[in-house]
Amino acid sequence: MFSSKYYDNPFADDDDDLCYGEILPDQGEIVSGAGHPSAERREGRLSLQSAGSQVTASRRNAAEASITETPPPATNSGDECAPAALSGQLSTRRYEEYIMELRAELESANAEKNRLTATQTKAESRARSLLFEKESVEWQLHLEKERSHTLAEKVAALEIEVEQMASRASEVAHRGEAALGHANHEPGTSTHEAVHSAMPHHVHVDPCASSLKLQQASKRGDDDCVGQNLTSPPLPEWQRNMRARAPLEQRQAANEESRGGSFERGGADASPDAAPEAETSAEPTSTATSSALTRSLRGQRRAEAVQKKILQQQRLADEQAAEVKELEELLQTHCQKRDELTTQLQRLESMRLRTVAEKRRKAAVEVSLEEEEKTIGRIRLELRSHSALLR
Repeated sequence: MFSSKYYDNPFADDDDDLCYGEILPDQGEIVSGAGHPSAERREGRLSLQSAGSQVTASRRNAAEASITETPPPATNSGDECAPAALSGQLSTRRYEEYIMELRAELESANAEKNRLTATQTKAESRARSLLFEKESVEWQLHLEKERSHTLAEKVAALEIEVEQMASRASEVAHRGEAALGHANHEPGTSTHEAVHSAMPHHVHVDPCASSLKLQQASKRGDDDCVGQNLTSPPLPEWQRNMRARAPLEQRQAANEESRGGSFERGGADASPDAAPEAETSAEPTSTATSSALTRSLRGQRRAEAVQKKILQQQRLADEQAAEVKELEELLQTHCQKRDELTTQLQRLESMRLRTVAEKRRKAAVEVSLEEEEKTIGRIRLELRSHSALLR
């Protein structure tokens, strides 16, 4: 029976090649017995093989050394397929390792992409918040400019009013000093002038109706003047003031006479002097009363305006405080929601995403987190604007 495993050996080109393969009898020959002629031939072959194996011992040693250095030759059909299977397994293993490396690189690239996306989102929200803050600051600057312009106008009006009041006060003081100076230079006055100046300032005297009364009063005044020159008690203050005003009245009468006016003597001389005196005495009184009323009305209006402004400011402060409290509560709520979304996103990023649903869920969480960041930034800017207005 021929088999390739007995002849495929390294000594195929040698003339003294001997088969060193093991020869076994068939099952049928073993059953048939030892007297069969084929068994005798097989025994002869075995003896020949044992003799040849002794001769070629050195060759077998060299063959064994070469076999240890090189892979053993295929002895059957299964051994022939072993190198191909081994190379296929090695290539498959290398391919799997390469796939694992690519997966690791893909995961790292996705993580880097998520990080860059989050950074970009934060930068965009920060830019929007800065833009909103810039607009609010510009609007506040515009309001401050308008307020400063209004205050400047009010200050200018008040300065003009102060100047007018100062000019009026200086005029009044100048008139008083002039009157006192004339009174010091001309202290002597007549009883007729004192009685005439002692009349109430607010009463208008009719010269035509009271000429007789003034004539009688002048006669009695001449008689009394002689007695007062003999024994005159100290004059009261109002009489001294009236005597101080007498020179002014005399000068006014002299001016009227120089203009061409003719006056009657005696009691008629007091008639034309009484009307200017009453008019001049009534004019400062009415002016002082009207100025006092005007000042009181102005003070009352200013007090009402100040009280109204204080109430308005208090109401605005209460409204702003309520709005700030509401914004703080809203900010706390959105911050809690943002923390929950951040925790959920971290959990999704830590686990390996394998399904489309999980990826969509992660994208939705990222969008919600971005919206919460925008809302929180807007609320914080509103709180900053309120704090700036309060300052």
